[in-house]
Amino acid sequence: TNVDIYQRHNLLNVILLGAGLWGNAYSVSQTNLQRVCSVSTIQEARTTLWINIIGTFFIWVVIFLSGLAAFSVYANCDPISQGLIDTKEQILPYFVIDKMGFLWGVPGLFVASLFSGSL
Repeated sequence: TNVDIYQRHNLLNVILLGAGLWGNAYSVSQTNLQRVCSVSTIQEARTTLWINIIGTFFIWVVIFLSGLAAFSVYANCDPISQGLIDTKEQILPYFVIDKMGFLWGVPGLFVASLFSGSL
């Protein structure tokens, strides 16, 4: 394992910086502080944080699995080099339209969720 701190992704950087990021998000962020202070007991605060952690974990699993699915489909045929899309940011929307376009409303729901997430 490379331990060079100037390399973008290695095991040491991911673990240390990830722990710092999540430690900050669940200890001193204003969002979680307000969430904890809005309940009346410490037990409710702990329950609230556990629900948030489980929900966030579920969202990250869905994000990683969707990226893994798109990678597995387009691993041997690059849609950018074939001229089907222009940039790498278009791979996931192209994947949804290409593989789930036959389902009525799914591409529109996906685009609507992307736009609502960006607002």
